[in-house]
Amino acid sequence: MAVDIEKRAENAKGNTIFLSWSGEYSKEIARQLKDTIEELFEGKIICFFSEVDIPSGEEWYRKIHIELQKSAMGIMCITKENVKAPWLYFEAGALVGNNVKIVPLLVNCDQNSLKNSPITANQSVQFYRQDKFRKMLFDIRKEFELFQDRSNKMLSAAFDNSYVQLKEKLKPVLDELKRKRFFSERYIFPNDVHTVTM
Repeated sequence: MAVDIEKRAENAKGNTIFLSWSGEYSKEIARQLKDTIEELFEGKIICFFSEVDIPSGEEWYRKIHIELQKSAMGIMCITKENVKAPWLYFEAGALVGNNVKIVPLLVNCDQNSLKNSPITANQSVQFYRQDKFRKMLFDIRKEFELFQDRSNKMLSAAFDNSYVQLKEKLKPVLDELKRKRFFSERYIFPNDVHTVTM
């Protein structure tokens, strides 16, 4: 008898963060974010990143469906290149449908960029605000009930150190996003962002 996918996903729910991305810049942000979070929380949290976590030959749509079902939290990596991308909002809708908390992580765009989107009411995190990024990590710790023995002061230092390292690893991507400065209301997916002028 075939295992019911949704039942299996429900039983597995608990320690997975679904990293949503669309486009090359967002993909690299999600890749590095996965490593940062998994290292910080010492394997107690798994970040699902489709580019890495779907084995060769596996039916990718089915695998994403399972992960959307079993994830306990979602982080949407939103940049100027993908702020209107339908795939992000498909994944966001699936997470919301499962009562999963979604955190929009904004890189080189702001809350106004989410205007008229399904996640406009979600509390977002500005990547360039180290204090907000640190708070997101504390919120993840609380959401997953990971109460390590370290004090908040020690954790703050560890979180800040991880943020600095993450930012350094993402420097080429962040520099490109700053250089392009292509977001405007005239950009509606799927236009090629490289052809949009201000």
